[in-house]
Amino acid sequence: MRRAAGDRYLTLFGALFLSLTAAFLLAAGILTLRQMTGVALFIFAVGLFQVLMVAVVTREALDRWRTRIRLEPDQVRLDLPQYLNRPPVKTAVPLADIAEIDWRGESFNSFGMAAMHEAYALKLKSGQWLILGGDKAMTQPFFAKAARAISERSGAPIRDIGMVDGKPGLLQVTGMSAPEWSARSLPPDKVAKRIRAVQMTWLIVGSVTWVAFIAQFIASFF
Repeated sequence: MRRAAGDRYLTLFGALFLSLTAAFLLAAGILTLRQMTGVALFIFAVGLFQVLMVAVVTREALDRWRTRIRLEPDQVRLDLPQYLNRPPVKTAVPLADIAEIDWRGESFNSFGMAAMHEAYALKLKSGQWLILGGDKAMTQPFFAKAARAISERSGAPIRDIGMVDGKPGLLQVTGMSAPEWSARSLPPDKVAKRIRAVQMTWLIVGSVTWVAFIAQFIASFF
């Protein structure tokens, strides 16, 4: 199993687009430095932030291209990139060693903007967890699909173990981390609060996007 082609190519094109944007902004900042120093420094700062975004999106693109989960008659082969603060996984797991497949929500909040990953891990009969990864908003649920396939082949159940708070790192762009899989879930009232925060974030993002489109449309008449 691989990630959907749309997911892989979307991040690849995103990295290319951001690279061009960053190059344009840095060049514009340099060219206008003598004429409008303040404006040039602002443009240059935005360009540097774009460079950071290029690095993040490029890594995400490479990770999506490298992700592999292959089911065999008696084992599952995992070739998975780093997920949050967890190291890459490259191993073969006998299906008979899988006790269950755990699901949890991982909540992140940075400056009032909330996000949630739907993460999956194989819990082995030895008590060890092997983390598969997490499905993010606006992406196809690759790990959910993989978890169902492994469950059907191995007979191991998928278990909901609740939700935890992760650390958002730098604006949820880099340095994100999540607790160990043995960590306790948040109580139900806090889980509901985190879900509402994510819904509100997407409502705000959608509203701002529509306002920007409407403003651009109105401006085209002047």
